Amino acid sequence: MVTGRPLRRMLLGLLGLPLLAAANDLAPADFLWRATLEVPSRASLVRVQVPGEALMRLQTTAGHDLRVFDGQGQRVPFAFSAPTPPTVPERQATPLVAALAQVPLSGGRPPRGAVLARLTLDGVTHSVGLRPAEGADAAAPTRSGGPPMAVFDTREFGAPWAGFIVEGRMPANAAVALRAWVSDDLVAWQPVPVAGRLYRFDGEDAPVNDTLEFPRPLDLQGRYLRLDWPDQPGVRIEAVTGLIGAGTAPLRGPVGTLPDPLVRGPVAAEWHLGFATPIAELLLQAERPDTLAPVRVLGRNRASEPWRPLAHGLVYRQGPAGREALNGPITLPRVSMRLLRVEATHGSRLDKLGLRARVRFDPLEVVFVAAGMPPYQLAVGRAYTPPAAMPISMLAATAPTGIDALPQAGITQTNTAPPPPPPLWQRWLPTGVDSRAAGLWLVLGTAALSIIALTWSLRRRATGG
Repeated sequence: MVTGRPLRRMLLGLLGLPLLAAANDLAPADFLWRATLEVPSRASLVRVQVPGEALMRLQTTAGHDLRVFDGQGQRVPFAFSAPTPPTVPERQATPLVAALAQVPLSGGRPPRGAVLARLTLDGVTHSVGLRPAEGADAAAPTRSGGPPMAVFDTREFGAPWAGFIVEGRMPANAAVALRAWVSDDLVAWQPVPVAGRLYRFDGEDAPVNDTLEFPRPLDLQGRYLRLDWPDQPGVRIEAVTGLIGAGTAPLRGPVGTLPDPLVRGPVAAEWHLGFATPIAELLLQAERPDTLAPVRVLGRNRASEPWRPLAHGLVYRQGPAGREALNGPITLPRVSMRLLRVEATHGSRLDKLGLRARVRFDPLEVVFVAAGMPPYQLAVGRAYTPPAAMPISMLAATAPTGIDALPQAGITQTNTAPPPPPPLWQRWLPTGVDSRAAGLWLVLGTAALSIIALTWSLRRRATGG
């Protein structure tokens, strides 16, 4: 039996194997993903955008397992640089705009193809025919006699609206699709595209959305805005707040596609990510039409850890074929996780949706010295790799221009190696126990047995047995 100092030496040797491997010189073939770079001629400093498929191979959050090699397999000095995001004006909110009062109809027949309504404007009640644009259907009257709509006097707003926030009553646990129209005279209306759905689900931290966006800024000066919601009972819109300015610039980082999920019963799906790069956005899409499923997103790094809630969202695919409305991405808190889980809530299911997932990362740029022999290679993905990046300030001090003005390298060819298979003994681990936890228990168990053996040996010597 191995006890005492020999045991400690053996354990230290086993723990030091990864460090010894990391200290050896590395070659491009040691990494899971490699790409050949096309470098502009006569460039001394070059930058390259790290693509999504490379970020899906990183094994460290800080990018320690990334290298740049020249044509002779020698490491090239490099640094990380986050691209400067585009500057956009801060989004401003307009004062609250109340809907024009609708007076119940006392009789009369609307013009053919129109809906008659009476609106109070500037203290005066007007009877107007709300004629939809050519080819659009008119909204059916409600029980109160008026159509399911809200009209707003937006003539005084000189700045275009990028979107609006809705205030009013909506049915719980449902998605409401609004149509938008504009008019100069409250009679002839032209349709305006509007993106998104309104929804408010019950429960703490449940999905909620009261904001809709215009694909392009909408000029409302001298015009009226009309919102309607045909065939959707329980909706009452009382006011809107306009949003002026582009607001936060949309994230344009690299995208990666996740494999098919592991189905965990009717309400859950899981992905083994296999990378450490933090995710900025998760885009879930259903293949089945007429889909509406509120979901929550959870993550963890090891099977022995509890699931940590990350975000809530809504997966929907609604509308006629070819013109379906799809949900947008779910923003995540940019934490590293190895296991991702999506659970349906509020009685919905995921097992028959044909769920597909894509992830978007924050942009990451590498600046390297192009002073060796081409072709250069970008290599990513290797466990137990020490950091090698230089501070970006060191390369910026030698750059003839700003970092953002340096020439860019293109990716011409990629080579992806399959990840190493897990050890055969890992399949015998109990559910919820990962290899790290099993290794820790093995070390503790070995130490306990060594102490027992040492105690027994000392007791035998003391008794003379």
